[in-house]
Amino acid sequence: MRKCRAWGVILDDRGSGAMLALGIGASFLILTFFLIPLLGGFVMQQRVQGSADLAALAAADVASGRQAGNPCVLAESLVSRAGFRVLECRIDGLISRVAVATNYGPFELVARARAGPSSAT
Repeated sequence: MRKCRAWGVILDDRGSGAMLALGIGASFLILTFFLIPLLGGFVMQQRVQGSADLAALAAADVASGRQAGNPCVLAESLVSRAGFRVLECRIDGLISRVAVATNYGPFELVARARAGPSSAT
């Protein structure tokens, strides 16, 4: 125990280690419950974007005649296999545009992709 000369108050630092441990524990909980789900959202956004890219490329292949079928049906089939849903599928000549979405907690993650031959884009 120390006595402060200016105010005559007794300064006691007992229990300060417990406050430090409490602060470290609270920081750990904040990182665990807020930061990790946020980073999981970034990973999910990349998965949705990859699915949109794949669907747009496949639809462009069908639109160009390299593959048989309906471009948007194929795109929807690929996206649904990944567990996502197609919001929009448009074919303008040889260019395909696809929008894919999914829910992540209370948020809706949306990704858009465009594909076609290099001369048409």
